[in-house]
Amino acid sequence: MAYITLISAPPQKPKLSETVKNLWKDWDIERNLRFTKNKPKYPTVKENSPSPFTGITPSLGLLSIASSLRLANHDVEYLQADYLLNSGGENKLIEEIQKSASRSNIIGVTCTTPEFHNAAKILSIAKNMNPEIITIMGGPHATSCPKETLFNSKTDVIILGEGEITTCELADSIKKKMKLENIDLAIIPGLTWLDKNDVLNYSESRPIANLNSIPSPAYDLIPYEIRHECVIGIETSRGCPFSCFYCSERRYWGKPRFKSQEKIKNDLEEYLRYFPKTNIYIYDSSFNVCKNHLKRCLPVLKESGATFACNVAALIDNNSLNNMSKSGITQICLGIETSSDEIIKIMNRPVSFSDCFNFIRIASDIIPFVRGNWIVGLPGQTKESLSLELSNLENILYNDDLLDVSPRPYVPYPGTLPFEFPDKYGITILSKHWPDYTRFSYPVYELDRLSADEIYQGFIDALKLTCYIPREIRLKSSNN
Repeated sequence: MAYITLISAPPQKPKLSETVKNLWKDWDIERNLRFTKNKPKYPTVKENSPSPFTGITPSLGLLSIASSLRLANHDVEYLQADYLLNSGGENKLIEEIQKSASRSNIIGVTCTTPEFHNAAKILSIAKNMNPEIITIMGGPHATSCPKETLFNSKTDVIILGEGEITTCELADSIKKKMKLENIDLAIIPGLTWLDKNDVLNYSESRPIANLNSIPSPAYDLIPYEIRHECVIGIETSRGCPFSCFYCSERRYWGKPRFKSQEKIKNDLEEYLRYFPKTNIYIYDSSFNVCKNHLKRCLPVLKESGATFACNVAALIDNNSLNNMSKSGITQICLGIETSSDEIIKIMNRPVSFSDCFNFIRIASDIIPFVRGNWIVGLPGQTKESLSLELSNLENILYNDDLLDVSPRPYVPYPGTLPFEFPDKYGITILSKHWPDYTRFSYPVYELDRLSADEIYQGFIDALKLTCYIPREIRLKSSNN
């Protein structure tokens, strides 16, 4: 039996100007007022805030890996790093990592790009405490930048993409051989490592064909005292049918695979053993991309009596929206991203701005809370098109069909086409300092016809619109 510690790297807080900090506070306050005034029975922003300043976010992926490891008869410990930081500061986090490292054979950490330095620090602390411990890193950043990850951290092995099967096979081998150099890593699918000569080696990644074979996530590993403030939920599928250039989802997860109705029911029942029935987040990239799958899911959701939030694509009909509402889906989030059909074409998106606009108008009459995402500074944007974008955003907000719109500057993440082929998309990467790759920080790039300053100012202008137009509408409504 191997003893394994799993840690989700703490999120990297964005470096924000005072202007943006104050705007985000206004954005949160305004959304809270709209949220509670219109539908007071639903949770407030304090409980489920989308702002970059709040919320504890356990890793559903690590919890799923933890349950698979348990099934394979390994002991597993899970550390919620952001909770430890918030409750006891950096010293408390370091102390807990050291304790875990001293009794573990393996320590694994997952991270996105802006969290990489935090993840590397965790593994360094563990190695310094226990030089014999085997360190693993997974997640989108390590999968997209394996060589850089191995050379710039004390990572022994990277797990590419999905980790449930690969981590279990690696742990089984470590239990038998104890030392990494005694294991033939090439026969375990989905690994990357450096050999003795620092040559990068791969074993071919293998997507999990049958998601029903994975046990329900180990929700019980989340400390009891933080369950009331966690942003966590369930997944009913993995993968995305689209290949939008700004997203690494398809590369990381592959094509869509769906869980069965029975599996979804089991996962939801396990979730509800530890968390309330309110506002359960469905992790699927786009919950509504497959109508047959939607028909399988909705009866399970309805039977639970819970309420749900999910991401959607603008591809749905009235009947499906009505069924979603009747099944407890009270919040949906749509990636509007841009109003420029020219940019949408460059992005390789399958839906137009008019599709999104029409979807919002229909959905807002059926689903209580419809939210939207908006990206400023996408490749192909110019001063003229940015001005038009802001005008179109203003029109959407004055229609008052959305609970909120969350604008953010574009980020060319590793694993996406603009990062790998910047010249093709008219991008100049200005920095590869990964902590700066947060969704609300100053841009790490510029466009051929738009500077980083102009992109960031466009983001600030968009944020002002999303704060003050809803406030104007609300105040007029209250005066009437």
